[in-house]
Amino acid sequence: MELKDILKTEVTYFDKLWTSPKSTSLDSVFSEIRSDKHGRIASYLSALYSKGDKDNYKTHKGRLPVVTFCATFEGGRKKEHLKNYNCITVLDIDKLGGDELQKTKESLLKDEYVFTYWESPSRDGVKGLVHLNYEFNIEDIGIDESHKIAFTQLVEHFAEKHNIELDKSGSDFTRLCFICQDTQLVLKEKVESFTIEYKPIHTSKGKSKVNIPKSTKSISSKDALYNPIGKNNAYHRKTLKNIIKYLTKNSLSITDSYENWLRVAFAISNSFTFDIGVKYFNELCILDTDKYVETECKNLLINCYENTRGEIGFNTIIHMAVETGYNYKNINAKST
Repeated sequence: MELKDILKTEVTYFDKLWTSPKSTSLDSVFSEIRSDKHGRIASYLSALYSKGDKDNYKTHKGRLPVVTFCATFEGGRKKEHLKNYNCITVLDIDKLGGDELQKTKESLLKDEYVFTYWESPSRDGVKGLVHLNYEFNIEDIGIDESHKIAFTQLVEHFAEKHNIELDKSGSDFTRLCFICQDTQLVLKEKVESFTIEYKPIHTSKGKSKVNIPKSTKSISSKDALYNPIGKNNAYHRKTLKNIIKYLTKNSLSITDSYENWLRVAFAISNSFTFDIGVKYFNELCILDTDKYVETECKNLLINCYENTRGEIGFNTIIHMAVETGYNYKNINAKST
């Protein structure tokens, strides 16, 4: 495939994780990575990562745009929203550090199948793209299964030829990539497609499957939003109403910065079902007056419900309210 042709490939682009998707080209994405557009946040993220401040690093990385390189989507980013499959796989090589980063980049430069690569936001890893040439009809096998077969063969290729371990997230064609700055992004003049043979992936039970970490397994949107298990605690509801009343009366906010906005959204997603949580979150966000955009608040909250790991709980909201001067009295010590 000619480079000029692959640069025209359409991908799905999100300005932020919670915003509506739009279409753009690979060429446009590569130009953005090479530009100064994300220079300031790139330096900030690198500094946070170097200091070991993982929480703030993850929070602020969420301010970056994201792209789905493997495919385009309509109406969402789940497999059922697939519009077009690009026959592209994302390589994610993490936690390199020191000389390993440079050695890995040299290996990718020599590899005939990697047509582009750039440093990840942490400056401690590399992301790259490989174009795929399937020797079988992927419509017969299914896009999901075909992509997993391709990724498995790429894992073997990089392990055997370069002693490089690829992150398993590359097996998911719906995966998102954060777009940051790397003015040294490498884009080769020649694109050599990696040929994929039909080799089903078998477990001991004979079922085709790629071993993906539990944290990447998807759950239904309905279950993520409305599963009441461990949520809607009456004491939490009463406490949050009191906090909102206090903040409103004193013209204060606990969602005034991006970081706080995100933390509150995760805390609510872990404490209430969506039908209840969205009302509370909206009441809190309105306190930001001119910053408040209802659709953005709702989209962010939905994203938190669908991606939470349960690490940020209701006590985070209490702590943030106390920092504004709220007088918290725990009248039910058994409630958490």
